Amino acid sequence: MSSLENWSTLQKQWIGKVYQKKSKEWRRLAHFEERIAPFFSCRRVVDVGCNAGLMALPLCKCVSHYTGVEMDDVYYAQTAETAKMLFPGRFDFVHGDAVKYLTTHVGDYDALLLSCILYHLPDLDLELMATVVLPSVDFAVVYGRYHRPTIKNTYALEKPENNRKLFESCGFEVRNSSIEHPDLFCLICERKPK
Repeated sequence: MSSLENWSTLQKQWIGKVYQKKSKEWRRLAHFEERIAPFFSCRRVVDVGCNAGLMALPLCKCVSHYTGVEMDDVYYAQTAETAKMLFPGRFDFVHGDAVKYLTTHVGDYDALLLSCILYHLPDLDLELMATVVLPSVDFAVVYGRYHRPTIKNTYALEKPENNRKLFESCGFEVRNSSIEHPDLFCLICERKPK
């Protein structure tokens, strides 16, 4: 059973409001909390395209620092509500372009959470991710959606195998994490030992 059941009423109400009771999205958050968040223990994490910052709720229990970066004005405004439920001093939310933030803060983080974001990035941003950002981290988790119609790049990152190739080409070992969600896949990417 998910420890989401043990979350405060305020947290559950906020999650429910953001997700509008979409059971598939609740499953993604439960999967993340139960199977993925522990991998981020003691790391400095950047959540790329964090939306309302909901992944910070389970992460702030275990990371040394969480930074959520969101470009969309509406989602960024929602992070203020999420922030009310987090441990002070262990997180921050940044309004702006995630790739620009990552390339100007190399060394400030060692892990990435990429939740349904890579297929939105244009080719130039993916090139920066591969050449500047990924070499600076040792761990990443990638959630992706199958058959996404708004693809902005030529990498076809709605396919798990193409995400796998991107990370393997940057020196990561990649494995699947099973998720009970009809539209999502999840990959765990760890830097290969030297």
